[in-house]
Amino acid sequence: MTDLAMKFKEKIHFQEKVTFKNLDEVLRKATNVFPFENTSIMARSTAPITKELIEETCLNNGFGGVCYHLNPLLFYVLKDEGLDVKLVRGNVYDHSNQTWSKTGDTHVFIILTHKNKPFLVDTGFGNNLPLKAVPLDGEEVKSANGFFRITYNNDEYILNMKKNGVHDWKTGYKFSLANIVQSEDELTTIQDTIIHSESSPFNKGYLFTSIREYETVTLTENSYTLNVGGNITKKKVTTAEFLQLAKDQFGITLKDK
Repeated sequence: MTDLAMKFKEKIHFQEKVTFKNLDEVLRKATNVFPFENTSIMARSTAPITKELIEETCLNNGFGGVCYHLNPLLFYVLKDEGLDVKLVRGNVYDHSNQTWSKTGDTHVFIILTHKNKPFLVDTGFGNNLPLKAVPLDGEEVKSANGFFRITYNNDEYILNMKKNGVHDWKTGYKFSLANIVQSEDELTTIQDTIIHSESSPFNKGYLFTSIREYETVTLTENSYTLNVGGNITKKKVTTAEFLQLAKDQFGITLKDK
């Protein structure tokens, strides 16, 4: 076992060898520990995305990150534990503009193959995490975070979600299995796009979100949202309250602007 895999398992308090059978538990524990947060984007940090940087950021310094931090972190662990995994790129659906994101294929996630059957694994999609491996054959899965399925259309797979308290299916992102991340340089290119693109939703303001055992917590500079089984409570926050909540809820200390 590599130091990274050992640190990851210690961080999420998981002592067993990671297998397909216990992957659900690993995903639940990981999202408790590693929040989806964009502090590095807001800081305009352009340090190359490497295995060493991800280890330093997430395991040594107590931060979370976005998809190109969190999913590569899990990818390295799963690969080290002997699972058949690869990183793939996809295009997120922009619901505000009812179209696919102009940032292109900038979402990074994992495709895991188990007994010759491919599954989607994602621990870096904000509060839309399946918390389970989702088969690509269209089978619907249910987790504490809602229902998830993969549809296939025009040679592309599409992740569909039906969150707790919502009745209709919602589009997440589309992808092709041929769009494999070949190097860490690709992750750095994705990072540059997300930091600098006008179409990026993550360079406009701070965002923190974490899925806990029975609730989802989301924090922006203006609001704090708590979702408990589909019952949503949202309140406005002041700058001082935002800074305190970032520290108390996510363990991240920010300086006042």
